[in-house]
Formats: sequence, C-alpha cells, structure tokens
Amino acid sequence: MFGRKHEKKRMIALDAELDGMRPSRIIQLSYLIIDGRRIRGKNFYFSVDAINRHARKVHGLGVGQLRKLSGGDLFAHHADEIYRDFEKCGMVIGHDVAGDMRYLRDEFARIGVEFPDYDYLSVAKAFGFDGCIVTKASQIPAAMEAARKSGGPYMIEVKLDGSFTVWPEAL
Repeated sequence: MFGRKHEKKRMIALDAELDGMRPSRIIQLSYLIIDGRRIRGKNFYFSVDAINRHARKVHGLGVGQLRKLSGGDLFAHHADEIYRDFEKCGMVIGHDVAGDMRYLRDEFARIGVEFPDYDYLSVAKAFGFDGCIVTKASQIPAAMEAARKSGGPYMIEVKLDGSFTVWPEAL
C-alpha cells in the first residue's frame, strides 16, 4: 500500500469518468488531496479516439470536447504527477473507489508502471465496519446475505476480473 507512516493522514477523494469502450480508458480524473485542514483539487482530462454513446450520456463528454479540454494530452502526460499524489496517500475515498482505482491501475499498466492496490477492507474495518471481498459474481449473494445479517455497516469489496461492462454496446 502507498503512504509512509508520517503521511498516512493524507486522504484523496477520487472520481473518474470513463470512455465506456472495451477496455475502458479514463477520460477525466478528478480528486481532492486532503492534508489535515489543507484541501487541494486536481482535475485532468485525457484525449481518446472514441467514446461509447451510453457513457457519453452519463458524463456528457465528447471526443472533440476532450481533445480541447485535455490539450491533446493522454494519461501518460500526467502519470508522474498523479503517481506522486497517490504514493503519499494513506486513504482513498469516493463512490466506487475500488472500481476507479482498478481503472487507474489499468492506465498505469498501459504505460508500464505498477500502481499498488489499496486494502479497502482494512480501512473499512479501522472505521468499525465488517465486510468481505468477493472475486466471483457467484459469491455476491452470500456476501449480501452476510451484510443483511451483520446488523451494522458492512462493506463488500467486489474484485471481479473486468470481463463484463455496464455498457451494452461493449458486449
């Protein structure tokens, strides 16, 4: 996991928008770096060749618009800066952060950089949540049942292989 002992208090609140293609690419990466009381925001746009029409309905970004907003930059143009921000981080928060982090790891892998995984379940347990990790879709019903029976907050981290997508055209 990223983060040095003295920097563990740094958090990043993350959101990523995707092109909806297969494999998906990040087209917008936005995050807040939270260092105690200091908060800084970063927002990156990345140029791509195509965007799935269903994805475009979600985020409203088109290929031409991204080319303008990004200045033609690809993920690789900002990878060093992004890596440095995340390596000093003790916790990443956000909606579907595990999914966004998987896409972030995929982007780094495309340029030959290993981007470490975060242990989200340990973070949840540090906050008093119980939970589990599922790696197969067939495990989800049992995990949901365990969550219902827990009587409290319960985190289910879903780490599937990415062989499916929410965008029907990509199937």
